[in-house]
Amino acid sequence: IHSPKLAEIARRLVGCRSIRLWHDHALIKPGRDGVETKWHQDFPYWPMNEPGALSCWIALDDVNEKNGCLSFIPGSHQKGRLKPVSLTNRQNIFRQAGMKKRDIQPVAMEMKAGGCTFHDGNTFHYAGGNTTSRPRRALAIIYFPSGTTYNGAPHVVTDDLGFEVGAKLQGPRFPVLAKK
Repeated sequence: IHSPKLAEIARRLVGCRSIRLWHDHALIKPGRDGVETKWHQDFPYWPMNEPGALSCWIALDDVNEKNGCLSFIPGSHQKGRLKPVSLTNRQNIFRQAGMKKRDIQPVAMEMKAGGCTFHDGNTFHYAGGNTTSRPRRALAIIYFPSGTTYNGAPHVVTDDLGFEVGAKLQGPRFPVLAKK
């Protein structure tokens, strides 16, 4: 989670002077669990004013379309932050973004265990259900540029910290993991 190599990749992708850890979490789809993760962006769920946060998604098992690998819409991060969509109910992020069917060309990211992909918090992404007998496990590490400020929205990571709106997200819970 505190890997200097992964953090440096994140810093360079964002193009910032220093990058902090937002949080990490396990993403598990049990075998024969056909539940899909709907198309969404991550950034609308994070209480940050400035864009630039991104996720590193690390496959702990081989992942493919049968067990719920991630799929992305290239260039969708350029739509900016949209309103959050429900991850359980059918909502159409593409309609919200004003995208036409011809603009929706998903790219599935199949990879071996240990492989990873980075994606901007505004990138549209999805994971299908796991139709195999084995679990699909992954670890997500989320990074954000130093200097990012709090927008006041509730979030489990910040709710107990007492940040004022506009305050920089900093402190021991958000260590700097790479800097130029």
